[in-house]
Amino acid sequence: MSDESKAASSKQQAASSKQQAASSKQQAASSKQFDTGQSPYIQVLIGYDWGRGQSGETKSGLNSHWCFLRDEVKAAAQTLEQLAKDREPGVIPLRISVKRLRARHGATIVGSIMRRIKEADVLIFDVSGGNRNVYFELGCAFALKGVDSERVYVFSDSLEIASDLSGLMLSKYQLLIDAKEEKSNKSFGKLADLRGFRAALVSTLKEIASERNMIGQSKASFEDEDESENQID
Repeated sequence: MSDESKAASSKQQAASSKQQAASSKQQAASSKQFDTGQSPYIQVLIGYDWGRGQSGETKSGLNSHWCFLRDEVKAAAQTLEQLAKDREPGVIPLRISVKRLRARHGATIVGSIMRRIKEADVLIFDVSGGNRNVYFELGCAFALKGVDSERVYVFSDSLEIASDLSGLMLSKYQLLIDAKEEKSNKSFGKLADLRGFRAALVSTLKEIASERNMIGQSKASFEDEDESENQID
């Protein structure tokens, strides 16, 4: 066998071994995911005052507070998808789920809420209106995730919040429920610090996605800390 043939054969074997290693890594990651009962999605849960429908309701009857926060998560997820294109592919598909924080049927309310908070990857609470249920859920989240957790976000349409939460990093927003605003498909609300919150949420989602092997290493030799913020319109 000539030297060129040997080199080609060695190269082919190396490529085959690399492919087998990648396949084994994917299978191991997938097995680990299901062995631990881990969801195939990054789970984002939103807790808000369900009873504020009359003061913030869309023309279609949906709660505007929910619509606004859901759209913020969706925008951050879309930004992360763009960032993922500049990284090595993950071994598990990148999927993000955003749902309302509520009890499941057939379970006690407190027990179900506690389990869902514990299982969630990211938690967002809207304490607008001072709803006691939302404050209770936020307290459970602090107890289970830690008061300083970077994966628990608090929103309000007012700076008037419970005194025990004074000094907490709070995302202030203004709700837009004007019929013209909804008809023109504009945002349901306006954040006081959109770039800051969006960059923080994208960073959190990116960290979780990396932990889950949903995205790989950056292809760039240098990565800017403000990379996600620079992609926000």
